[in-house]
Amino acid sequence: MENGTHLGAGEGPLERYMPAAGGNTRPYSPAMFSLTDIRGVIWRQRFILVGVVLFALAVGLTLTLLATPKYEASASVRVTSSGPDIVEGQEYLVSAGGLTRERETMSRVIQSRSMARQVVERLELHDNADFMGSDSLPEDERSVEARKFSAAQKLQDGLSAQLPPNTQIIMMSYTSSDPALAAAVVNGYAETFVTLNVQEAVEANSYARAYLEEQIAKTRNELRDAEIEAIQYARANNIVGRPMGVGSGTEGEGADAGTATTLAASTLTGITQTYTEARTRLINSEARWRMVANRPAAELPEVQRNSAVQSLQTRRGEMRSQLADLRQRYQDDYPAVRELISNMEELDRQIAETENDIKEGIRSEYEIARQQAAALAAELASVSSATLDEQDRRVQYNMLDRDVDALRSQLDDLLQRYNQITAATNLQPSNLTILDTALVPSAPSSPSLFRNMLVALIVGLGVAGGLAVLRETLEDRIRSIEDIQSKLRLHAVGQVPLVADGDVIDDVKNSFSVVSEAYASIRASIDYVTRDLEKKVLQFTSTEAAEGKTTSSLAIARSYAAVGRRVLLIDLDLRRPALHRALLQNRPKQGIVEAIYGHTALQNVVIKAEDGYDFLPIGSATPINPVEILSSGLVGEFLNKARASYDVILVDGSPVLGIADAPLLSRFVDGVIFIAEANRSPARQTRTALSRLTGVGANVIGVIVTKFQPLEAGENYKYEYSYYSYSERD
Repeated sequence: MENGTHLGAGEGPLERYMPAAGGNTRPYSPAMFSLTDIRGVIWRQRFILVGVVLFALAVGLTLTLLATPKYEASASVRVTSSGPDIVEGQEYLVSAGGLTRERETMSRVIQSRSMARQVVERLELHDNADFMGSDSLPEDERSVEARKFSAAQKLQDGLSAQLPPNTQIIMMSYTSSDPALAAAVVNGYAETFVTLNVQEAVEANSYARAYLEEQIAKTRNELRDAEIEAIQYARANNIVGRPMGVGSGTEGEGADAGTATTLAASTLTGITQTYTEARTRLINSEARWRMVANRPAAELPEVQRNSAVQSLQTRRGEMRSQLADLRQRYQDDYPAVRELISNMEELDRQIAETENDIKEGIRSEYEIARQQAAALAAELASVSSATLDEQDRRVQYNMLDRDVDALRSQLDDLLQRYNQITAATNLQPSNLTILDTALVPSAPSSPSLFRNMLVALIVGLGVAGGLAVLRETLEDRIRSIEDIQSKLRLHAVGQVPLVADGDVIDDVKNSFSVVSEAYASIRASIDYVTRDLEKKVLQFTSTEAAEGKTTSSLAIARSYAAVGRRVLLIDLDLRRPALHRALLQNRPKQGIVEAIYGHTALQNVVIKAEDGYDFLPIGSATPINPVEILSSGLVGEFLNKARASYDVILVDGSPVLGIADAPLLSRFVDGVIFIAEANRSPARQTRTALSRLTGVGANVIGVIVTKFQPLEAGENYKYEYSYYSYSERD
């Protein structure tokens, strides 16, 4: 890979934690809130979560055990149909319990104060000391009303009405500490509700009958007055018509449709129809006569179809046949021949006479039709004149006649509706029926242990979650390498798991341990970052003491030595040296300070470690002027001389906060490895320490997270480190 580039989306597990080649930071893209974050919060705040939830469950259990048991009894009422209508097409509404109440309205009625008052009076609950409790008052007239009012309020508080969807059923429930009282109350509600509905139906029907009787009487009087007025008007104006209501107002669709038909109008109608028929006959008979007037009678179809003519012609044919036979034997003067000829002549005369009679009948039919048409035309003119004279007088008469018809139809409708309502009163007085009565409940409906514990669990989880989030917000600590990237804007070179049992130095020396493998990965990351440096001097420091910088420097030195590098590990924590405890039994008399001041040669104070690297400790006498030593140029000169003999020089320095040693030392090294202990220092404090280093120009090449606890960070320990635990049996 070329210098100045870094891995992208396809980077491996090692490159993921390596800074970019051109600097000590890599752009960080914060991930969305993930399951890992939630899991980490739960694990870190587990004691708060468990404690608060257990406390909430204990409170819920205590309240459940201390609560008074409540029993709920239920009854159901079926709504079958609406009440009868007074006038067809119009619903009749009464006041409180109308005939066409919707189920929602019925539910409101059930839960109303007036309904509760009726149930109190029905069951005499105001005199029931067990029901009234502390509200019992002396029995005087004023206190009775007060007790009824108080009892009604208690009923309303304990009653509920439900409307199951897609049904015509109303469910009523009542809750009380007395199971028998709960059943009695809800049954009383159901019975009172049905009884009230029956009473309202009866009242509605009574009102309807009274209303209709009043309207019937009024309509009858109006009809009588209208008939008298119409008759008087017809008599005064000489209008003679058919009796009222007999065919008037319903004939045809002509100009007189919907009006009273008078005698003159009826006569005109009849004559007009007869005249029309006569004209039709005249036209037909005239056309027929004109066709036959100039034709011989024998050619007429009527003659040819006439049975008498046909019979005479048949006889004549027979006579001709006989005459032909006789002439073959006799002469014409033979008596028999003369008689037959005479008979044939008479027969021809009869045929001619019959044909002429038929033709004359056609002419007579035409003449009769013409005379009838003329007579009817004259009569039609006379009747039309009389009818025209009567039309002006008929306008007012027709209006009076229509009023009579309308009142008569209205009276018929009212009588019919009255009969329907009278029958409905006896057949269906109520549209409500009790479907199921309430039974005495055998088990309390509340308190519900399961429901209360569930509510307590939900409340406990909510409160615990809020406290956990609050603590997480206030505890801004570094827990994983992701926090290094997000909170410090630096990339980590690796992380080292926490060793729960045993000495961490033993794990460092065990090449197959989790800790040793983690530091081997960190060493590879450091090599990647410092690949441009052929020989390098690296400083290890931290925010505070005991964060793992000494162990880290020791482990990195061992890892470098394992790959054949010449390594020098220097202990420059001049205030509290610690490396010698892990590598030596006793501190030597001379060490790094003497070598810096030139009091002894480097090779005289270097100690060969058994893992293949050189170790330069601090002498037996701890310096009293560490700042003066680190401020001088002697440290830089010493490190430059040591570069010639070693590939890697690792310096275990002092912590940053509280003292100036680490910033002073960072001026003489190629890079600083910052150690951050997981779950210890707040991120704000760590940022302050890093600011002190960068303020003097230190090159912080990466951060090592020590004592990493996967569960605290929300990760799975086995997932993160199982591949480190390799052995021959695998």
